[in-house]
Amino acid sequence: MARKPKCPKCDNEVEKDAAVKHSSKHYHEECYATFIRDRDDRKELIEYTCQLYKTKAPSGMILKQIKEFVEVYGYTYKGITLTLKYFHDTRGNQSREGDGIGIVPYKYEEAKKFFILKRNVERSVGELEGKAIKKRHIKIKSPSLKNVEWLPTIDISKL
Repeated sequence: MARKPKCPKCDNEVEKDAAVKHSSKHYHEECYATFIRDRDDRKELIEYTCQLYKTKAPSGMILKQIKEFVEVYGYTYKGITLTLKYFHDTRGNQSREGDGIGIVPYKYEEAKKFFILKRNVERSVGELEGKAIKKRHIKIKSPSLKNVEWLPTIDISKL
């Protein structure tokens, strides 16, 4: 009996019948979907950094930083891309040549909160699309400046 192949993503054995084959490797269906998503997200990140720094290929420093952020910090490729988009596109910060993407660890959580809030707002707006919105008119009395009579007046000439 032949031995069962191992999934390169999770290192568990895979049934050949239920496995997805990709370039002589056998994956679980979920592992293969994760592999494809990671591959596409990494490709998108590299394309965005090339666009950001106006290069054809990312520098070795940027590739090293990406690898470090994923392996050491546990960031995702999509998270890094969204952080860079938040920092440069949303916040309007300029990219400087030779800086790399070292800002990511400092802005990752801030960008994560921003995009979660944005997604929640989009969902709530999507839920309201079909519903009629009730309008209410509220009258707000503008503040008026009142003379305070209980304060004594101060004569500067007596000081």
